[in-house]
Amino acid sequence: MLLSDCPQVSEEVSRGSFAPDNLLEGRVDVLCRCVTSALYVSNNLRRDTSIWFLLSPWGYSVQVDGDAVSGLNPDEKTVSLMLQRCLQVQDFQDFEAFEAFHLKFLMDDNQSPSIKSGRLAKSSRNQQEADERRIKRLKGMIRKGVTVHEGKVFAPPGFTFHREDSLLARIESLRATTNDVYVLQENGRFVRDLLDSKSSLSGTSQGSGVFIIGDQIGFSAEEEKTLSGVEGIENISVGPISLLASQCITIIHHYLDLMSK
Repeated sequence: MLLSDCPQVSEEVSRGSFAPDNLLEGRVDVLCRCVTSALYVSNNLRRDTSIWFLLSPWGYSVQVDGDAVSGLNPDEKTVSLMLQRCLQVQDFQDFEAFEAFHLKFLMDDNQSPSIKSGRLAKSSRNQQEADERRIKRLKGMIRKGVTVHEGKVFAPPGFTFHREDSLLARIESLRATTNDVYVLQENGRFVRDLLDSKSSLSGTSQGSGVFIIGDQIGFSAEEEKTLSGVEGIENISVGPISLLASQCITIIHHYLDLMSK
C-alpha cells in the first residue's frame, strides 16, 4: 500500500474544483502521476496495490484500489476525471442535482449563447438541433466516471472518499494489515538494503508494506513530528537525489517486484 501525504492541497482541489485541462493548477498532475505509477504496468494493473491520498488540511482522504478500479486509463486526464468525480460526489446524494450542477458549470464555458442561458433559445432549427446534441454530449461527460444506482450518485469504481481522516489515524488503520511501515526520507536507509534484510517481506506479494510518501512540497513540521512519534516506522531512501513522488513509487515497486520473484 502507498500513502501519499498532501499537506498543502487547496480547498478547491479537495472539493474537485479543478479543470482536467489545466492540471498544473493546484498540482493535480502530481496526484494523477502517482496513481499511474502505483497501479499500472504494461497492459495491466497491479491488483494487489492501493494508494491513498491524504488531503490533510481538510481532513479528507481518497483511496484508490487496484483490484476494484474500472474504466481507468493511465493518461493524466482520465485519472483526473476519476479523482474529480470522487471528490465531487461528497456534496451530492441525488444524481439529478449532481448532473444539473455540472451541466451549468460546463454551459458557462460553452460557446453557444443558447447553451449558456441554460436552455435552448428560440433560434433556427439547425441551431436548436446543434444545441441539443451538445447538451447530450455534455451529459455524457458528466456521467462518465461515476456510478449511478436508483437515482443516487457514487464515486467511480475503486475510488473511495473518506471524511475526518488524519495521517496518524490512517497509519494506524493500515497497520491492521501489516507491521511494515516505511517513510520516504532523503536521509533514510537505502530501500534495497532495508528490504533485503526484511525476512518478513521475502517471497511475499508486493502489497506487504505501507510506504508513506510526501508530495512535491514534502511533509510539514507537524507531520514530521507525528511520524517521528509513531513506533516502528522506518525511514527509507531511494537514492541521494530528490525525485518526483511518482518516480519514487516506481522505484519501490521495482525492488518489491524483484523480491517477489
